[in-house]
Parts: sequence; C-alpha cells; structure tokens
Amino acid sequence: ASSTIGNYLLPTVIAEFRKTHPKIKIRLFIGNSKMVVELLNSGNIDIGLVEGDVTRQKLVVEKLLEDELVVIIPEVNPWSKKRDVSIYDIAKEPFILREEGSGTRQIIEKYLSKHGISTHGIKASMMLGSTEAIKAAVESGIGISIVSRWAARKEKKYGTLKVLSAKEEKMYRDFSLISNKNTIASHAVDEFLTYLKNYSFEKLIS
Repeated sequence: ASSTIGNYLLPTVIAEFRKTHPKIKIRLFIGNSKMVVELLNSGNIDIGLVEGDVTRQKLVVEKLLEDELVVIIPEVNPWSKKRDVSIYDIAKEPFILREEGSGTRQIIEKYLSKHGISTHGIKASMMLGSTEAIKAAVESGIGISIVSRWAARKEKKYGTLKVLSAKEEKMYRDFSLISNKNTIASHAVDEFLTYLKNYSFEKLIS
C-alpha cells in the first residue's frame, strides 16, 4: 500500500478484518505509489492500494474512496483563524514536499500546474520521505505542507496542527485498488477485497 493509506487507514481495517477472518493472514508492505506498482508488476504482492493517477497498462484500477488533500500549518500561525487559503499564498510560504514518486506529491504538482504554478515556483524549504516527518516539521514551524485529511486527523483533533482547504477549489484524489489483469485472485484475496469495498472508512475520521 502507498504510505497514506498504508499508515493511516489499513492498520485499523486489517485489525477488524482479522476478528471475523482469523485464518486469513495479511502481510502489509508500505511504500510510495511507484514502489507499489513495481511490487505488483513483479508478482511480489497480490493487490496494491495507491493514491493518485496510475498507468493502467497491465493493471486493473478500481476506485476505493475519495480523499481530500489539506493544507497543514502550525498551531500558532497568522492563518490559524482561516478555514481556507489561496494556493497563490501557499506558494509564497516555506513549503515541505514529499519525495519523488509519492502519490501525494503527484497530486500537489498537478494542482499547482493547473493554477499556473510550477514546483520550482514554490518556496520548497525541504523534501522529506514520510508524512510523519512532514507533520513534525510543520509542528516545529519549519514550513507548511499539504497532506491527506486522514493523515492529519489526530493532530487536528488535539490542536497540534491547523487544517485548511485550498481556496480556489478543494484538492481531491482517489485511493485505488490495483491488480494484474492476468492474475486470478485467491479466495483469501477475494474475501479481503470484498471487505475493503464494503468498509465504512468515514467512521475513522468522525
């Protein structure tokens, strides 16, 4: 699974699945979206869960749920009373990026490009390889960033980070299930896929 869904959604889902399917064993590999596709193509995993756009060649891609990417800022910040902020103002602030190959970065770059801003046009203060590292850096005041609403839900709840939407339009992306077109899924994989497709993910954020 890509890092956002692997770290912030799947652990709870897998734990609940095991309660009703104790004989089915699940191994969870977490990496960026590019890595997940490579593992699937090499036959090292049965299914993948990724964020953002996926090249459909040789793959079956099925939307699992929609995710909003949100702006995170430190608790003490001039924008702390706002509900949304312009992408053009975001571009002027020290910004913390994810690494190349990240599905989250892919969506951010696409959104910036849509509004006439290149990655080189933002004040990138650093590039980090995990969402947890990014959240810690934002909390310490190094810069601001954009992450999944799922990743920021605990910090929002406890007030250690403020969460804003993009003002021009909200930033959405899909979490998708991917599998090889020519692979026949086992009974265990089918059971887990059915469970995932019927899972009420919104209860995790409420």
